[in-house]
Amino acid sequence: MGLETRNTDEHGPDGCVVCEIVAGREPVALIEKDDQKGVIAFMSKEGHPLVCPTKHGNTLGDELDAVFSFARQLIPVVEAVYGVKGITLVANIGEEADQDFEHFHLHLIPRSRGDRKIATNLISDVKLDERKVIAKNLREELKRPR
Repeated sequence: MGLETRNTDEHGPDGCVVCEIVAGREPVALIEKDDQKGVIAFMSKEGHPLVCPTKHGNTLGDELDAVFSFARQLIPVVEAVYGVKGITLVANIGEEADQDFEHFHLHLIPRSRGDRKIATNLISDVKLDERKVIAKNLREELKRPR
């Protein structure tokens, strides 16, 4: 199955899960949404944060700067909430790279020494209620002065 583009509206192609989240049409464990900076962070179904531009696409322009800027702020927060000392950043861009949907997204995967976890072998389907608790903890930790 290839990356698909369907009818578009102001939020991007129909069926793009990130665009549906940005538009408020998809339930999500929201960490933060900053319309001014054009970035959104939410919990993936695998139980780790994703940071995405609110604008649809895979272009690597100003939106990429906003995503990485927010990711830099979120890394110490993720480490504190998950009780880890490392993060793996993963971004698959393009069908050949196994990108699931054509909307740039950056995974922030908490890591512990020796966990042997790799990005392609993550535990999936963490319940939405559990993701919401983690997102709440991340939001609270984000408010703490650093």
